[in-house]
Amino acid sequence: MTPPSEDSTVVLSSGRGPGLVSRGIQAGTLDGLVNLILETAALNDAGVLIFRALKRIEDVFPKAVRGAHIDLQAGGRRLHAGSWVRGGAAAGPLREEALSQFTASGCGLLLPLLEPGPVSVILAPIRTRGRITGALYLESAPGGEPFTDADLRLATAAAMAVTVGLDNSQLYSELLTSLEFNEGILQGLGSGLLAVDAAGVVRKVNGVGLELLGLHAVDVLRRPLSEIPALAPLVPLARKVLQTGERLDRQELDLTRKEGQTPFGVTLVPLKTPSGSVDGVIANFRDLTQVRRLAELVRRGQRLAALGEMAAGVAHEIRNPLNSIRGFVEIILERTQGEDRRYMQIVVEEVERINHIVGGMLDFARQQDFPRVPTDLSKVLLRAQALVAASAERAHVRLTSQVPETCRVLGHADKLEQVFLNLLQNAVEAIAGGGDVALSAAPASEAGVPGWTVRVSDTGAGIPPEDLEKLFSPFFTRKEKGTGLGLAVCHRIVEAHGGRIEVESRPGQGTVFSVWLPGVPS
Repeated sequence: MTPPSEDSTVVLSSGRGPGLVSRGIQAGTLDGLVNLILETAALNDAGVLIFRALKRIEDVFPKAVRGAHIDLQAGGRRLHAGSWVRGGAAAGPLREEALSQFTASGCGLLLPLLEPGPVSVILAPIRTRGRITGALYLESAPGGEPFTDADLRLATAAAMAVTVGLDNSQLYSELLTSLEFNEGILQGLGSGLLAVDAAGVVRKVNGVGLELLGLHAVDVLRRPLSEIPALAPLVPLARKVLQTGERLDRQELDLTRKEGQTPFGVTLVPLKTPSGSVDGVIANFRDLTQVRRLAELVRRGQRLAALGEMAAGVAHEIRNPLNSIRGFVEIILERTQGEDRRYMQIVVEEVERINHIVGGMLDFARQQDFPRVPTDLSKVLLRAQALVAASAERAHVRLTSQVPETCRVLGHADKLEQVFLNLLQNAVEAIAGGGDVALSAAPASEAGVPGWTVRVSDTGAGIPPEDLEKLFSPFFTRKEKGTGLGLAVCHRIVEAHGGRIEVESRPGQGTVFSVWLPGVPS
């Protein structure tokens, strides 16, 4: 607040009466002024503040027959609702000649007026942020005791108390607005934000941060960072920022949540005072689980693409001599009898096995070379289920499905059938001694693109954690007679459709394969 200057409270009057210090003011009047100052200092609503001030001023100025607050903003002269006329008399017009002189001078005025009847008028300026926005208007009774300079000084003091109160009220309102605005920004952030003071005590955390950490405000606020187990990895980073005053960008660390360790990306920024000393640390963090998952999918796709190119070249180089070997072995087989014939038959079978592997390699390499057209995924899924039903029955596996009547995707029906037939067959083979395999499809969007997610789940033994990352790599298998190309081919087909395939598994609890495919554009 800018306090009024001494020049702005110059007394302009027709004569000099007893001053405020001349004991012309009674003790009760001074008590009223003190109460006015105390009351206005405690109020934050401008309208209520002026109303209460006017009521106090009525007690402070017993010789005044009228008291008013004149709102001078926007060129108007509106009276506040709390303005009063003593004794309930009708309020006449304000003394225009007094208002004109006040408007011209901008200073406190004490004016004697002779017409109609001798009265005196006091006008004391009320300011907001140093600008005159109103006036305290007091008028004595016609023919009654006139106001003195002491009354003018008292009125000026009362107006200054109102000025201070109004400034405080406006500052309080702006502070609340600023706090609400800042809080809105804080809570609206898409990432987590946590602030600690110089002692390492958490002072602020936004809703997104609590949600990401799986914590409640009571678990975090006003507690030292070092005493919150979930945030322990942040402690050395925060200390470093407090000590050096330098920010730390893009730090990666694992924070503990109920479901286990979760990767987070964190940027820590020093919170500095105007003098430049470090007063705290702000940590901005976000969950990197999805980012790492997508990065792994990209790396896996790049590896498989490179392997596909290599597989195509190797397969062609192997197949030509392999066909020659098979041809000559079959000729020799026709001319061989007894034990030697059995050996040659084994050679033919092994050559056929090699040829099957080579065929799988070529199939893996060619998965991106096919047209995609609008396809009813429901029919593809139900056909794949029908093809695996017999083997499921032999293995005492209950096969269930929840598939909509129609779910259309942009794809190749035969290739998609190959994917889901492979996944269903693997699920059946993963169950020893009976169990359940479930097939389901539901609409799902990825990055705003509508599509469908198909899940194939089983109640088998599950997949060891160390095998999950290798699962879609060519030639990786735990089956005695497997080639290790089935899931790699599935990945290539799904990738060629612009989709995504993922697996979740826990030993002893089963496995879930999820395949997302983009739908037909509308």
